Amino acid sequence: MSSISLVVPCFNEAERFNVPYWTEISEIKGIHLVFIDDGSKDRTRSLLTEFASAHSSEVLHHDVNLGKAEAVRTGIQHVLASGSGSIVGFLDADGAVPEDEVRRCIEVAKGLLDTHQFDAVWASRVALAGRNIVRSDFRHYVGRIIATLVSRGIEGFPYDSQCGFKLFDASDELSAVLHQPFSTKWFVDVEIMLRWQSASNVPLRIYEEPLHAWSDQPGGNLSAKNVLSVVKEVLAIRSMSRQLREGRNRL
Repeated sequence: MSSISLVVPCFNEAERFNVPYWTEISEIKGIHLVFIDDGSKDRTRSLLTEFASAHSSEVLHHDVNLGKAEAVRTGIQHVLASGSGSIVGFLDADGAVPEDEVRRCIEVAKGLLDTHQFDAVWASRVALAGRNIVRSDFRHYVGRIIATLVSRGIEGFPYDSQCGFKLFDASDELSAVLHQPFSTKWFVDVEIMLRWQSASNVPLRIYEEPLHAWSDQPGGNLSAKNVLSVVKEVLAIRSMSRQLREGRNRL
């Protein structure tokens, strides 16, 4: 039977931490939640500690804020080192992915990752007919522009690389990919793809699962005021991708 460990990066989440939502998530069969308090300045640490003690979850603490990228990396490293999950992933703390969608995607991942047909299952916010994907126009169109810019030259690039719910086979290859801190803040997902291909010379095998429902939550990171930092990281990702292609061409 699959065991699933989900890393949940948290920074100053005390005002929006939804206890009923996380209670439902914690009751999914075979799941283990690992909350990362990433140097929060509010009551997040005590709130998470109280929740974890009542719901058989785990809390790790960063004394200072290192950012979501490092919270995800250190959390997954912890899970892989402890051997506490045959499937490991991360889920944003904002509750944008409904509980039943978390449950459904986990079932999809069990079928595909346990049989090693794929290396990862990534949730995708595709506004298909009959789905309930609620996303601001700004975030949607900026996201599409970014995806176009960073996907060039990356084999198997998904439609939605930035959705905050991803599951991976808990493999040695994943552990190697996470050995060093990430170079970017916004594009952890893309860096994982690039590192995987650089290390193994084959693309990360991603199965993209469209969500039936997802909704923007207050406090999301992508906004007009941080577009400049995103642009800088787009250029950094393009440079990494170009170096990878040039390295392959020299072989």
